[in-house]
Amino acid sequence: MHHLRSILLASAMVAVTFPALAQTRPQVAVEFEGPIQSIDSNGQGGIALVVNGIKVDIPASTISAGNVHTPTTKLMTPDLIESRNPFPGLNKEGFRGGTAIVIGNSHSLGVTAEDVFLEPAENVILGAVTANSDGKFEVEGVPVVLLPPASGGTSYPPGAVTTPDPRLPGLPMKNELGLTIKPENVEQYAEAALEGYFGSNGTFYAFSIDSVSEVADPSPTATILRAQCRVRSATQIEWEIRGGTYPWAAGATVSILPPPPPATPTVPATPVYNGNRAYSTNVAVQQDTVDLNAGAFRYTARPTVTATTNGGSACPPTVLVKYNQYPNAPAASASVEIR
Repeated sequence: MHHLRSILLASAMVAVTFPALAQTRPQVAVEFEGPIQSIDSNGQGGIALVVNGIKVDIPASTISAGNVHTPTTKLMTPDLIESRNPFPGLNKEGFRGGTAIVIGNSHSLGVTAEDVFLEPAENVILGAVTANSDGKFEVEGVPVVLLPPASGGTSYPPGAVTTPDPRLPGLPMKNELGLTIKPENVEQYAEAALEGYFGSNGTFYAFSIDSVSEVADPSPTATILRAQCRVRSATQIEWEIRGGTYPWAAGATVSILPPPPPATPTVPATPVYNGNRAYSTNVAVQQDTVDLNAGAFRYTARPTVTATTNGGSACPPTVLVKYNQYPNAPAASASVEIR
């Protein structure tokens, strides 16, 4: 026992006399989501943010690059991010008490954000329209206001909110195919999907509403609901693209196109995807089962592509859809989720 005690004592003395060398803190990628506890200026053109008790620095470069955003817009100035002006119907100071998603890096000086998503709240309603007349729009008995769009104009119902908030403008009311619809023609008991926040006054303020109604603009058009791309190799990718067209016609097709190169060469040179050729020119459009005047398409394929030049992934950052039956109609464009 005495011998064992001596060994333990000697080990302890060695530990005290010869401490381990300090390690350099490595840089680690971080991603987290949680409540926004504070938002203030960092004194250097950026923002000091606290989420989940974690102190985050949002540098001015992240803001100017358009990497601080809400569901409907980019926040390009610190003033918009740290504003204490309440959102319509909320008794809170700006984004404080809302939700943030932060992507960035953790290092010896703390967390530096590369991408930040902000919302005053994160609420959803899926249900039936129970009122749409006499200045009232309700879903499951709850008063609903579609926030005014950034382009100006009023909310729906008209007059409920008269000025768009540059931090969270509303989007046009759309149907399941992404086509803009007339909100005043949404019938009672039509299905509706709402995203937004529940106000302090008992009203749901939506920045997005999907429902069923007459198309607002009958001009020929195409839409993209979702665009996903997975890189299989430098010369093969996997696509899934869903969208719609209006009006539908028997035998209708759409073309799937990469983003065109700029008319004027850039420095550094802009990547050219698939040799600037279409991925497909004859994707079939089926008649929609809800709106018989509209069409729906889904493109899933693993095309062999021309390797991207001037750098860049085999998957493009954006994709275009052209409605072949109406060559003068504008092409739909959407960002690609690269997986």
